Order: sequence, then C-alpha cells, then structure tokens
Amino acid sequence: MSESILSIAKTHVLDFLPKAHDVKGFAFPTTRHEAWKYTRLGVITNNEWHVVPAGNTTAVANTIEVVNGYYEVGSLPAGVRIEQAGSLSKPMQERMVRMIQAAGTKDIFDAAFQHACTDALVIHISKGTVIEGNIHINFTITENEGMAAPALFVFAETHAQVDFTCEWKTGVGRTLHLPQFFFELEAEARVRFYQLQNTGSDEIILLREHVQQGPHSHFAISTITANAAWVRNELTIVVDGEGCESDLSGAYFPRGTQLVDNHTCVDHRVPHCNSNELYKGVMFERSKGVFNGKVFVRPDAQKTNAFQTNANIMMSDDATINTKPELEIYADDVKCSHGSTTGQFDEEALFYLRARGLGEESAKMLLVSAFTSDVLERIHNDEWHDYVREVLMGYELITE
Repeated sequence: MSESILSIAKTHVLDFLPKAHDVKGFAFPTTRHEAWKYTRLGVITNNEWHVVPAGNTTAVANTIEVVNGYYEVGSLPAGVRIEQAGSLSKPMQERMVRMIQAAGTKDIFDAAFQHACTDALVIHISKGTVIEGNIHINFTITENEGMAAPALFVFAETHAQVDFTCEWKTGVGRTLHLPQFFFELEAEARVRFYQLQNTGSDEIILLREHVQQGPHSHFAISTITANAAWVRNELTIVVDGEGCESDLSGAYFPRGTQLVDNHTCVDHRVPHCNSNELYKGVMFERSKGVFNGKVFVRPDAQKTNAFQTNANIMMSDDATINTKPELEIYADDVKCSHGSTTGQFDEEALFYLRARGLGEESAKMLLVSAFTSDVLERIHNDEWHDYVREVLMGYELITE
C-alpha cells in the first residue's frame, strides 16, 4: 500500500484548528468498512501523490479559478466579500473551526485534507444580497500525480440569494482532487450549487460537501458526472431550521472501467421541512456505480416530507451498480418514501423508435436523454443547463 498521502508535507493552511489530526493515525478504509463496501481505493493508494505549487492564472469577473488547489478570484458583485488563507480574521477562523468540527474527522481522507489543505477561501454573501446570474468556479490540476485539497466556505446571510456553477476540468495525467466544501445558510437564504465533473479520464475526485440550513432556507445542488477515472461525492445536509427546502439531484455516466460513487445524507432535525432527492445513472461497458442515500428524521422533526429516488440503466451486461437508499424515521407524522430501480432499455420503446427509422445507437441515446431529462431540468440556470447538455452530447451520451 502506498505511503503517498501519509508522507505529504504539512501545508499549515489550517493550523488554527485546535485538534488537527495526524494522518498517520488513520488507516485506509477497506471494503470491510460499510461506507466503503463497494468502492475500492487502489487508484488512490497505488499512486505517489504530491502537492503541486500554485499555477499562473487570471480570473475574469464573477469567476474563481482554482489551479492546483489555489484560488485566484476575479471581481465579484457588490454584497459579496471574500477572505482567503493567510488573511483570515480571527472570528472567521473560529467560524470555520466550528463547521469543520461539526463535520467531524471520519477517516484518513478528512485527516489528509486538514493536513495538506492547499488553500482556503471564504465567500460571504451579505444580508439581503441577491446575486444576478451566477458565480463560476473552475478546478484544475496541472501536474501528473498532483494532489490538491482546497477548502471552500460559503456563508449566506438572511435573505441572501446566490447561484454557483462549478466545473472540474481536464488537467494533466493522473491527479487527485481532495477538496471539502462547507455551506451555511441563515434564515430565508437560498443557495444553488450546480457542478459538472468533466476531468480527464485518469483523474480522481473525492469531494466532501457539508451543508447547514437555517429556518426557511433553500439549498439546491446538482452534480453531473460526465467524465473521470474515479469519483466519490459525499454530501451531508443538516436541516436545522423549520421550513427548510433541500433539493439534491445528480446524473452520472461512467464508461470503460470508471467508477462513480454518490453518498448522500439528509438529517432532518426540526419540523415542517421538505427534502427531495433524485439521482440517475447510465452505466456503460465495465463501469461501476454506487449510490448510498440516507435520510434521517429525528423525533422532533414532525411534518417532514422526504423523498428519495435512485434509478439506473445498464447499457452493458458487464456494468455493475450497487444502490442502497435508506430511511431512518423516528417521528410518526411524516411523509417519506424511497426507491431504487435498475434495468436495461424498454425493448418496446426501443423497437418503436427503430421502426421509425432510427438506428440502434441513436435510439438508445434518445432514450437516455429522456431518462435523464428530469435531472437536467433541475438546473435552473439556462446558460449552464445548455452547457451541460453540450458536454454530454459531445461525449455522445445524450442527443438533442
């Protein structure tokens, strides 16, 4: 087993954490650990990673460039202020510590993130600020076997509204993205985070996202995985204020021997909140997919509405999917459901399209387009919606 992550030099970006964990105090998880039962770590443990120096880049207006895990921020709209590693105020450090500690240190990857964090950026949306358009973020690594572990914090004050679009872009060779994102929404705030994972076919993403929602806030996230060697998205939402809305969606299209693993957890702690979760996968060739979605409804979370769906189409007999939707309900006045379906194409629908002159591949693309359309329609940003569709069409995954 590689010592690569264990031997990476400390970066000191998060030195203000009162209980920084030693990476060497953790072992790599194995398939004997329930959370990693279907996901092997050879692509991470069998490579010698190194932290890459900051790259040269310029960010245009409303754009944040993250090259090798270091942030370059263009001009942002009024009502948005930022703080960055090296100039973080003491109150902001204390707030960041609270969020990191609330997320916990579960394993070696949390410890490695804290140890080797490359940069930290805080985006603060002031009270009542409504951002028109969106703030765009690009992530890239420029060296083979380079590793980047940036931290992103988004604080949305009362009545603030902001949309983010985010793309993981092709870098150089085999790379490891190990970021963590933290979102905190105050009362009546709305944050929508749309991301496209579109790296090179040798790149690895292990992304952990932590969300804390205040009263009557609305958080929406859409994660489209178009291309990467190995992806694990871990999303945890703590619903801690009455009247919250939480919308989670994703679509994934692994090919070859690629793996895409989505782990989600929505923790309902208070009454009168709604969560809606929809993930769909299209599995090609010898690819592998994993979906594990958990919904907790605590005893005080009466009048909760929580719905979770995972559906998958198998494009090959050699592809695999492991899906495990879970509900844990400790309240008695709720409306909750979960479901999972996996299968191949509807032969009748395929025959219908071929009878009208479409070739087999074109007919399959049309059916995949219809199958994933409800996920893509959850992207409420027309320009980004169209861009994601163009990328998927470029890979010949969907059609117009």
